[in-house]
Formats: sequence, C-alpha cells, structure tokens
Amino acid sequence: TMPTAVTKPGIHLTTQGNSAKGVHSVHLTAFHDLDYCRYSDAVIQPISHKDEYGAFSTIVDRHPLPVSAKAVFIADRGFCSYNNMAHVLQRGQFFLFRAKDIHSKGLLHHIDFPPEDEFDVSVRLVIVRRQSKKLSVPDGYVRFVNKDTSFDFVEYGSDGFFLLPFRVVRFKLPSGDYEALVTNLPSNDFPPDKLKKLYFRRWGIETSFRHLKYTIGLSKFHAKKASSVTQEIWARLISYNFTSAVMDCVRIPVKTTRHDYKVSVSAAVFVCRKFILSMIVQSALDVLQLLARELIPIRLDRSFPRLSTAHFRRPAYFLYRPS
Repeated sequence: TMPTAVTKPGIHLTTQGNSAKGVHSVHLTAFHDLDYCRYSDAVIQPISHKDEYGAFSTIVDRHPLPVSAKAVFIADRGFCSYNNMAHVLQRGQFFLFRAKDIHSKGLLHHIDFPPEDEFDVSVRLVIVRRQSKKLSVPDGYVRFVNKDTSFDFVEYGSDGFFLLPFRVVRFKLPSGDYEALVTNLPSNDFPPDKLKKLYFRRWGIETSFRHLKYTIGLSKFHAKKASSVTQEIWARLISYNFTSAVMDCVRIPVKTTRHDYKVSVSAAVFVCRKFILSMIVQSALDVLQLLARELIPIRLDRSFPRLSTAHFRRPAYFLYRPS
C-alpha cells in the first residue's frame, strides 16, 4: 500500500500596517495531507524571523503518526537539509526531497557518483560538528556542520556524530534537464519510476495553495494588525479543510462519459460559506445535493510552461474594496 504522503510548502504574505515600510510581512509554512486534501498543521512566522527549516522540523516533531502505515514527508528543494532529514529519521518515518543537482553547490556536492547521467545510489553520510582527526566515526562520507548551521542531534564542538543514510536518484526530465531526489524509501519497494510518480503528487500542494489564496480568499484581509491577520490565516485554513471534508461526502454518479468528474472547488467554497451562514439563521441548506450539481471533468496529464518572472502584488483589503 502507498504510505501517507505529506508535503510542505511556504508562502509569503504581505499586509499593510504600521511598520517602518508600511507593511507587515508573514511567512506561512503549512503541511498538506495529500491523501485527504487537508492542511494538518502550519507555522506562521514574521518575515524577519523566517526559518523554513526550523518550521519543517517543528511540525515533523509534533505531527501525529499514522497507526496502520508510515508517513512520507515530501518537500521541494527549498527544504532539503541534513537537519530535516534527521528529524524524519528520528521519528522512524520516510522523507522524499528534491535536491539541487549534483553539479551544484548543495548537499550532494563532493559525493562520488557514477559517471552515468541517471543513477540510483545509496549514500552513507556521517555528520560531525568538530574538525579533528582524532574523532572515531564509522565509514562513510564525513560532513562537518558548522556553528551557523542548525543540526539538533549533535552539539557543536562535541565528539559525537550522526549517521545519515539515504538514496540519491537522478533522472532525466522530458525537458532535457536532470532532477535529483533524496529519500530513505527502500529501493525494492520504491524504484525510480515509482519515486517519480510519488514526487509528482506534490503538485497537489500547489493547486491547494491556489484555491487557498484565491478561492478561499487568503490573499485578501479584513485586518491590519499582525495578530489579527494571523487569526484570519487560521480561519482560511479551517475553511479549506471544512470544504474539503464536505466534498468527500458528495456521491458522484457514474456515467459512461469521456472524463471522470469531480466537485468544483469554487462552487464548493461558495456553497459551504452559504451553509455556515444559513446555520446562523436556522435555515440550513442541503449542501450535498447542491454540490452534486456542480461537477467538472477531471483532466489529467496537463502541463503549462512555468512563468519566468513572478510579479508581486500587494494584497487588497476588504475594507477598501471599491463598492
């Protein structure tokens, strides 16, 4: 069976306020359960103290573990670090990170790889925090982690070490570029082809963020204070989870058509919002019946070119929207 896949992105939110530059900037790091389409945890940090590595390890340490299967923590290369891998290993779970290519100066630098362009090799890394020839460490690639780099399992300057085994899988993309994945999933159960499909599931977090920002309304705020904006962020996450849970309860009729169908997220958000308001006035809507009418086709294997530049757009407050 496929283990539970959990992924983690980061999002930068900027709001107007009373800071020196007239804005409050916060960074949201959220965990999204790809099996159930829910946000299971999140960390909100001021942009001046943004620490995505620390947010990842914090959520991994407090994340509830599944009973019947282990979890796979999937993340983009912005979160691939020795410390994050060690936190997942300490909990006895699996990780799947996209890393910088072997020719870049990153975690895979100075490791001897096969001359082939595509490979699947096991790496035995030994993390130390003291540079001394007298250290007694096991065989492997010894990597020194300096004082400015976080590593929570070996104290800086001590004689201890941390053994970090993982696989490096490099393959060619349809575009001609090469991609490297770092994981501790067993090679017998997860060959390279299966790893690529598993990592492709991470795209579900991108689509969920699009719905969270634009359909749910995370890019618009009522408040101006940082604490109130934080409250609105949690409200949007709860609204997304509630909508996703309701969509799971909708029975979609089976038809002999070209495409399979699913509930429209935009329609579901609108209907669920009306349902919550109708409960206040004691005239509840039949949500499932309404959503069963709002179906859209499922189109798989669609791809679009990545935008070369991202244009920053300051969030507009509901308070100052034109009437």
